[in-house]
Amino acid sequence: MKTNANITKTLILIFLGGFLMAFAESSKENKNKAKLVILHERAFFGEKVEIKINNQKVANLASNKYFEIEVDVDNLDITIYRENRVGYKEKPDIQANLTAEPDKVYYLKIYREVDYFTNKLYLVRISEQTAKKAMKSMNLEKNPLENE
Repeated sequence: MKTNANITKTLILIFLGGFLMAFAESSKENKNKAKLVILHERAFFGEKVEIKINNQKVANLASNKYFEIEVDVDNLDITIYRENRVGYKEKPDIQANLTAEPDKVYYLKIYREVDYFTNKLYLVRISEQTAKKAMKSMNLEKNPLENE
């Protein structure tokens, strides 16, 4: 009877040890990650933007949508192209750099300024409160690369 109890205890300890090791590995992986939340403000013409991070395409984002992405902790080059009648422009509308730190969330907003002489896109970092308020009236884009 004692042998069955010892075997059961051993199996439980092995199971718990494996679970704890898996948890420790996943938290170690996240240590070198940061999160970007990119919001694309509603635009009059409703144009989409193509977003690249470190020259890798991560999203085609319509206006009034946002998406979230985990990125490696690093200097990030963010490039945004606006869609025109024929496709995306060759020259980027926005080129920005962000130094991402571990376990931080960065809220970035793409907005468009239009007046008589200009029609320009901007990318600004906003506070969590401002972002969450704006996100209430936006839609989450779960598959940002599918909008091609």
